[in-house]
Amino acid sequence: MLENVARDATRQARGILAEARDEARLLLCEAEERVAKELGSRLQRRETELRRSAARRLAAAEREARELELGARERYFERVFEAVRERLSAPQSSDLLRAGLAPRLARLLTYLPDRPAAIHCWAGIATDVEAAIEGLEGVKVVPDAASPTGLTAESGGGAVLVDDSLERRLDTIAEALRIELAREAPEQV
Repeated sequence: MLENVARDATRQARGILAEARDEARLLLCEAEERVAKELGSRLQRRETELRRSAARRLAAAEREARELELGARERYFERVFEAVRERLSAPQSSDLLRAGLAPRLARLLTYLPDRPAAIHCWAGIATDVEAAIEGLEGVKVVPDAASPTGLTAESGGGAVLVDDSLERRLDTIAEALRIELAREAPEQV
């Protein structure tokens, strides 16, 4: 009988031990699932943070690159316009001024209905301008070193001033030229 009791006790102990092991495995599995879930959640949050941070840094880098590109394009435009201004102020530009002088003078004088009027021009073309306006009452030609690239006219004692210099005309069409230059500009300016 004692043997039976001992066997029953051993069986019960083994059963309890097996149940305890099963419960321990179940608890361990549940704990591993909770840890995996928490780790996954933390990794997801960290990944989201890193993606946002990377997106901000990328946007900042793109802005900086765009600013550098725009600065380089602006320097390119300035070099082009400076070269054009140098050519316009060169003595050879007097041939350009003479070439279209009559229609430019006629257009210029339409803006100055009041007389007397003065036309300021570079001394190199003053005789050509005088010849073109010969016979007009109240219009005089004033050779002017400050007007090397075109014509400037005034009337009414300076109340009306019309600047038809090549530089002023260049300034007027500068934005359209910038668009054209941008289309034709080399990619690496």
